[in-house]
Amino acid sequence: MSPHGKIVSEQASWGLDRLLGLSRSLHDVTGRLEWGRIGVATGRRLLLEADSLIVEAESCASTVDVRAAAEELKLQIRPASPGDVKRQLQILIGSFPNAPKQNLQLYGTALIQDVLNERPSILALSNACRTLRRTSRFLPTISEVLGHLENEMSRQRDGILAAQEFLTRIGRAKHVRSEARKQMDAVFEQQVQIALRLLRAGGSTNFLPDEVLLEARKRGGAG
Repeated sequence: MSPHGKIVSEQASWGLDRLLGLSRSLHDVTGRLEWGRIGVATGRRLLLEADSLIVEAESCASTVDVRAAAEELKLQIRPASPGDVKRQLQILIGSFPNAPKQNLQLYGTALIQDVLNERPSILALSNACRTLRRTSRFLPTISEVLGHLENEMSRQRDGILAAQEFLTRIGRAKHVRSEARKQMDAVFEQQVQIALRLLRAGGSTNFLPDEVLLEARKRGGAG
């Protein structure tokens, strides 16, 4: 922990996982609120979701050292040494005792070289190898190993970005929430005015949301 009692260690993984999950969720709901013209009902559901996420994110920001979390994640992507790569891949290959022995040495040499060329972090490499050991029934191809490795490396990069932008995403979510609420209030008012005119004229209002019609009737619309 820091001198201020904030979480800075990966050992407190629940705090870091919570931060990353909230950052991604904030980014997602902000994008959905920004995307085009949304209906009032859908927009209000998104606003409630944004309200809840912002409250939780601000609470998280007060207990987790965000900068330290981002720095720790950066440390985790330091490239594995050639020795680390060789050990991890030897364990992976050895986990498939029924693998054909023909050309196995050539396969292992090519695999090590191709993985080294990717400059993976030790964490990404170990996670990828663990997944392959647990899910593959046969010795994976080099392409499969590199694919799993890229997925793990992408997750690490995404985690760093989510941590680095956490506070920015809170601020952005607040701004977009405010603008979306103004937009939806304006749309709602427009729909109420349309409903008022139609109700007074005896026109069809079937295409309007129930909440719009309810508000229009409260304001003196017929029907």
